[in-house]
Amino acid sequence: MQCSDSACGQSTSVIINPVTHKVTHVVVQDKSLPENPTRLVPIDKVASTTQNQLTLNCTKADGAKMQPFIVTRFVQESGPGQAYSSEGRASTASRLRRPQ
Repeated sequence: MQCSDSACGQSTSVIINPVTHKVTHVVVQDKSLPENPTRLVPIDKVASTTQNQLTLNCTKADGAKMQPFIVTRFVQESGPGQAYSSEGRASTASRLRRPQ
């Protein structure tokens, strides 16, 4: 991952709004940060992407000030029609849908 002034870690995850199905944030891990090295970067800070690199339109110092990313509950995609919850149990996609 590249910030506007220097390398700034690597992308570890993306955050998707479950209602709109749009990417809202990128999770960036920068091990050079002294406290919680994982930050939540809003998608509007992504300037460009390639297959191998994400470039942000902010400095490394700006990125360090962004909200820390702390996992409380997530659904990890594992393959077509199947996902794993943060508790590690396999679930079918239909079971993960929001109740009507």
